[in-house]
Amino acid sequence: MITAIFDTLAYSKKLRAVGFTEQQAEVQAEGIAELIDTKLATKDDIHELEKSIQALAATTKKDIENLALATKKDIEGLALTTKKDIEGLAFTTKKDIQDTSVRNKTDLKELSYKLTIQTGLMLVGVVALLGTLIKL
Repeated sequence: MITAIFDTLAYSKKLRAVGFTEQQAEVQAEGIAELIDTKLATKDDIHELEKSIQALAATTKKDIENLALATKKDIEGLALTTKKDIEGLAFTTKKDIQDTSVRNKTDLKELSYKLTIQTGLMLVGVVALLGTLIKL
């Protein structure tokens, strides 16, 4: 409470000395005492507020540090997971390419056999046609 610092009696006397009535001086002194008591902060109030701000700043700093560590761990975990995913995809892709290559080779061999058979049949047809033409 600040009113102990403000001497209302001395202030009231000064007001009466310059022409205020006793009632006016008392009301004025009480009003200022109330204003000081309710609206002004003491050094102790300010010191308590500073302590609260420092405690809040320390807590906030610690929270930020903890969040930074957690975020770093999350990023490291995601990097490891991503690396494993990429390695898995690379392996799967390589296997798919190999499988496709084997299928393509098999398909080419099959087409080559079919082409050979068709060419052979065409030769047989041409020979038969030539034989028929020669007989004529």
